[in-house]
Amino acid sequence: MKIQDIRAIIGAHNTYWDSRSAEMRAFSNVYKSQMFGDKTGRMTGDFVTIETSDAYGLVESTIASLFPKAPSVVVGADVRKRGNAEVAQSAINQFLFDKAIQVETALRYAIIFPCAFFKVGLQDRESALDCINMKAVKPWDILLDMDAEQWDDQRFVGHRYYLPFSQAKEQFGSKQGWNAGVKTDFLEAGKKRRSTESSAPEEVSEALQYIEVWEIYDLLEDEMCFYSPNLSTSEGIIEKHKILFRKGDGSPLAPIVPMYLAHDVHTPLRGMSTVGRQYDAFFEINNLRTVWANGVRRDVRMYLARKGILDEESKAILAENRDMSVVELDIPPDQSPNTALSPMGKIPYSSDHSIYKAEIRSDLDRGSLMAPFTRGQATMATATEISAMAEYTASEIGKQAKGRDEAIRMIAEVYLSLLVHLLDTQPKGSQKEIVLLDKKPVVLTPDQFNAKFKIVAADGSSTPISGAIQKQQLTELTPLLMQLGVPQQAILQELVTAYNLPDKFISDAKEAIEKQKEEAKNQAKAQAQQMPNPEEGAGGIPVGGGAIASAIRGGQLPQGR
Repeated sequence: MKIQDIRAIIGAHNTYWDSRSAEMRAFSNVYKSQMFGDKTGRMTGDFVTIETSDAYGLVESTIASLFPKAPSVVVGADVRKRGNAEVAQSAINQFLFDKAIQVETALRYAIIFPCAFFKVGLQDRESALDCINMKAVKPWDILLDMDAEQWDDQRFVGHRYYLPFSQAKEQFGSKQGWNAGVKTDFLEAGKKRRSTESSAPEEVSEALQYIEVWEIYDLLEDEMCFYSPNLSTSEGIIEKHKILFRKGDGSPLAPIVPMYLAHDVHTPLRGMSTVGRQYDAFFEINNLRTVWANGVRRDVRMYLARKGILDEESKAILAENRDMSVVELDIPPDQSPNTALSPMGKIPYSSDHSIYKAEIRSDLDRGSLMAPFTRGQATMATATEISAMAEYTASEIGKQAKGRDEAIRMIAEVYLSLLVHLLDTQPKGSQKEIVLLDKKPVVLTPDQFNAKFKIVAADGSSTPISGAIQKQQLTELTPLLMQLGVPQQAILQELVTAYNLPDKFISDAKEAIEKQKEEAKNQAKAQAQQMPNPEEGAGGIPVGGGAIASAIRGGQLPQGR
């Protein structure tokens, strides 16, 4: 890639995000309940600004619905029987478990902003497994080929980051002609893009100076380039070399992974913000609450008094509003005090305000994809209605979960590529890398991962909400399943799995079930000549009399209501 091309695509990138910086700042501020500024500016004279936590609730409840306890994948075998799918799965899932917080962070970025990214990179560690790192990245720090219709069609992709001046000199060489600067935050800088193109002030020490670095992957030319506008020599290009990482088919791989929860219809790689879609509703709620708050503060007791009838002491008594106070009025005996002193009437608020607020809340409910109870709101809905709302929410959240799962799958592929590279280049005699497989240590080799595995995110269709629905349905169906003669042991196994109960429940219940079966058998022998008990099920176990059913009736297991 020519230097002119690099400058052109970086310039277009900066121009685009400069135009959207105010919008991104607005989305971030409404999430932080800082739409009107920080808390110190909330009271100015007699005017106060009030903000709700609706945006925060939307973001965090969506994360709670999308974020699994531990992201993981299922690795299928290579059709040519290359590699070891079990070992690959174990290594990937250990990595995902360690980096779960970065997945959660990226989800938060992808909900507040149009999208989010992961950068899977290398760091200096003794162990190859520890060398691979991953961080969530905000969208304005990722350089994209916006002419591409989909991710796999990109001709290039890049990552912008800032290195401390001392680290940049150590990594790229101190002989370079550097013009370091001070790093500022994109959201805080407004339309003035953070830049390090000019020399830092003399009073700023080297420890606080930064170098802006663009790590660009030219996928057509199979070339990786480091570029910096802070470099005064070589026209900004620090160094170039072949891309180190490879896909399963041998093509070059950029260690950057996107996470899209919603796509812009015209430019899919732009993404679309969930908070942005609801921003107007958040804006109106905050404005309405501000109007009400200031109205309440103006809603004070005031009096109309005939001029000169109250002395200063009487005025002070009225202002203090003390119980059992006595205010003396200098009026004729035949005149009513009400003609001299009376409370000023209040202007009532229009009921239209409440109607308007209800409409805004309705807009939020329809646009959030989340049923009210999933956001912690009280509801008068029945158990059936709640189940229906939960199923709807799960289906809508499931659409966003596809973007989450695709990102996890791509992370796994990039991780395997980097791991193969590290194992291939590992010096002889270095420590062996080990993962646990069925609680047994397995030594890692490149051949175990040099394969085209089929990788899918584990429980890709499942969300915490859908899991709750499954629990509810299983609990409600338990009595019916027992009536149909389904073995209690099998039902109990499903309940233990669904509710994540200790395995001891199974062994203890198994003994109880076997004892009940023996008692039922003995009872049947004693009554062999009599009609069968109408309360017995097809399996010979008393309907509703088993250990599970008894636990349900006794409230020991949830009913799903």
